[in-house]
Amino acid sequence: SPAFASLLDVDQNLKYYPELASNVPTVANGDVVVNGDKMDVTWKLREGMKWSDGQPITCADVEATWKWVMDKDQAGLYAGTVGYEDITAIDGGTGTTCVMHYGKHYSAYLLNFGVILPKHYIETVPVKDAI
Repeated sequence: SPAFASLLDVDQNLKYYPELASNVPTVANGDVVVNGDKMDVTWKLREGMKWSDGQPITCADVEATWKWVMDKDQAGLYAGTVGYEDITAIDGGTGTTCVMHYGKHYSAYLLNFGVILPKHYIETVPVKDAI
């Protein structure tokens, strides 16, 4: 999406590169941890990023985006909720290290969060009223 930033993007060689994230989380770098049938993915956001109104971009925005996607009144998602529905929680609050807890293995975790939305804005309009 040209209007919103994402955690990752894809270059002309079809390789992932970090956009809002500071790195690409993988098992090899320790940012993806498999715990039995579950998995945790740690996303490290770039420090000092801000929305156009000056508010900091934090894990709270990532969590609010997930909740916005999963809202029971959501009806306008072109990609649906695949993968998002497997997330059980996102930790990190107003920090820049976000841990996504998946209730099962989800190998396409890099494809989620193609857009991050500002919590302080999206929480002002109920999803049912935004559609």
